[in-house]
Amino acid sequence: MRHFNIPSVTGSRLLSPALVAAAIMLAGAAASLAMNLPGHLSYDSILQLAQGRDGLYNTWHPPVMAWLLGVTDRIARGTVLFVVLDTGLIFGAVLALILLGRRVSWFSTPLAALLTASPLMLLYPGIVWKDVLFAGCAVAGFTCQAYAARLWPRRTQRILLLATSVLLLTLAALARQNGVVVLAFGALASGWIAARSEASISRGCFDGADRA
Repeated sequence: MRHFNIPSVTGSRLLSPALVAAAIMLAGAAASLAMNLPGHLSYDSILQLAQGRDGLYNTWHPPVMAWLLGVTDRIARGTVLFVVLDTGLIFGAVLALILLGRRVSWFSTPLAALLTASPLMLLYPGIVWKDVLFAGCAVAGFTCQAYAARLWPRRTQRILLLATSVLLLTLAALARQNGVVVLAFGALASGWIAARSEASISRGCFDGADRA
């Protein structure tokens, strides 16, 4: 009769700081949606939703906000999808930044818990304002740049991340009258990342040639 040794998996191996931090952030996002859906609307929000439904825009509010509300309203009546979008952008970007390091420390788990418990994370994404859309797109856009810097040698992933960053930062710039400032900082960040990454690759090539 043959006996097979089945390796035991301890709790320490099953639990990692990255996994725990991700679980905390996902639970926070779910709690935020449960508390906020279908969204908190002010007079401006209601007006922009009406403009999005009718396809008639004015210059008092950024048209992209009303347009996006109209798009999400046609998919699911109301502002539910818009709130889900904002919540996903904010919680997703913060989680991605926590997991950005090659090794995630256990310090990230209480940090994730503190961030998730803050009103800015729990309540702010549920407000149907252009300010929330701006914040979510801006944070997510710069997060994409951070990952592009980490994955710079991988050309396809780098291009996709930078293209996504441009899309998100452009949406952020269109969401607020003074939002164009993020495009300037985004361009500066991209230039700095490219110069630093290419210089690092060049040094690596020279070091390899010297060893050869």
